[in-house]
Amino acid sequence: MISDPNALLAASGCILGCQGDLELGVSTDAVTVSVLFLELRSKEPDMPPIGKDDPEMSYRRGYEHGAVETFRAVERFLGPATREVLRAWIQEDVHGWRYKAMLGGPPIWRLNMLSDLKPN
Repeated sequence: MISDPNALLAASGCILGCQGDLELGVSTDAVTVSVLFLELRSKEPDMPPIGKDDPEMSYRRGYEHGAVETFRAVERFLGPATREVLRAWIQEDVHGWRYKAMLGGPPIWRLNMLSDLKPN
């Protein structure tokens, strides 16, 4: 096993300019670099997930993303007061619900304010 990363750099600089081909038409230096790369890659640790990634958190992340995208799609058709209520609901309530597992669903009390905004 090759433990010197400089050997990889030296061999990788030679990929395009090296002679010496195998019967398959692949440069022997390219094969060496490939082997070196795989050896070094196997030494790299996997990155841990940023946060909890279970089905519930995936659902909450998708719910928030869907709310944001839906808001962006209809934002220009809404009145200023309605836009502010929806923006606050997404930024405060939905985003907070996403990270608080004790809540079963996103709070909707702020959405009830929309009925007060409608002219009768």
